[in-house]
Amino acid sequence: MNGIVHSNQFTETIWCINVECSANPNNIPPYQGHINSLESYDTQNIEHLIIGFMLYEPQIAHDFTEWTKQTLEYLHETQLFPNLKNVYLLHEYTKVSVSELPNHYMVFGHNTRYFLLRSEGTKKRSVGLNRFKSWRGNAVDPKALWLIGDVSNRPHKFPLLYKFADSKNLDQLDYSLTSKLNYSAQGSDFNKEDPQTYEHVVDIMNEVFNLNLDFNSLTTLYNKFQRTLPGDTFGEMVDNQVHSFDIANYCFPTEWNDASLIIMPETWFDNPGGEMRPFWEHNSYPTTEKTWKPIITKKPFMGISRFDLQEKTLEGLGYKTFRKYTSEPDLINEDVSISEYISIAHKRITSFLHQMEDYQDGIRQDIEYNYKHHQTVLKEEWDLLYRSCPPLKHVDKHKVLRLFTVPTHNYIHTLPDEFFNGRIDYKNT
Repeated sequence: MNGIVHSNQFTETIWCINVECSANPNNIPPYQGHINSLESYDTQNIEHLIIGFMLYEPQIAHDFTEWTKQTLEYLHETQLFPNLKNVYLLHEYTKVSVSELPNHYMVFGHNTRYFLLRSEGTKKRSVGLNRFKSWRGNAVDPKALWLIGDVSNRPHKFPLLYKFADSKNLDQLDYSLTSKLNYSAQGSDFNKEDPQTYEHVVDIMNEVFNLNLDFNSLTTLYNKFQRTLPGDTFGEMVDNQVHSFDIANYCFPTEWNDASLIIMPETWFDNPGGEMRPFWEHNSYPTTEKTWKPIITKKPFMGISRFDLQEKTLEGLGYKTFRKYTSEPDLINEDVSISEYISIAHKRITSFLHQMEDYQDGIRQDIEYNYKHHQTVLKEEWDLLYRSCPPLKHVDKHKVLRLFTVPTHNYIHTLPDEFFNGRIDYKNT
């Protein structure tokens, strides 16, 4: 069960159960008393139980009502926590029907955008970020920075990269394309034994560029573009077993400081179907670290998503977006072809770089507005969490974030602050 459900003492009076909600709850036994605390614990003093369901993929929409019901019945029958009074269910899209739960304890539910909570402290604890750099980066030779990440599950991304090469302006990008975190034997994002990792990419490449690719030719083409940014320590930190949750939050390649624009089509372009990504049905888009990292570091950004939901969601939250400083300022409201999406994204990025000096005053004002607005949004999110789960008011925010992480890694956020402010070399931690 370890790796699916993780249970330990959080504070003197709080116990937490973290559930890896990417797994179907029908395949997860209810909590049955196992304890994963590394330190000594005392279940007799526990008054508050927090169960977190947004731990791995917050976009998963499984229904954990029955799992929660059985878990609470077990706790009541065994009296594992004899002084337990309150149960707090923290979730994003995961479903739990509180009305169907037993009334042994007071049960409270809270839907939180935990990706926003994760932005707390990122700038302060950053690695590789130069806080004194202007948003314009190198204005003489402006470049967009793109940390491309996963390609097999986000099949619009490699065609967009290829569009820059096909249009002879790849030199306008500082990008990383690496399989560092992918475990395919082929050394790329693609696995020949798993067609799902490459067939969609092949289809898009054929549709957009009329390239007749198979697995081998796609892999060859991918390897041609593979590169790691010289100032990117991401891979080294992975090798040194710094957890990817911390890296995603706090690690910046030094090229970030010289970028004039951050490209962020990092999340799903289209709904992959099934029970995942219910935000599509609600016309919203997840605000992940790919979204708020440029906001809190005062950088302009550009995204690409189906129907421009990424842009619409941010504007709905009160943020300024930057497509108005491009040759393609209009929102995409119609269902256009993937080729048109790729073309619009490419035009927005290149035209922003070409025109940014003409619009620098407006861009700077929007950057500053976004930064201040994010502090307001972030405070509102923490206040909502504290109102829904009052015991957390007295817990350090960085420890609170552990309630929302993959449950097997209980050392997350245990590194000292010196690690994040540069006084300790991560290679020697």
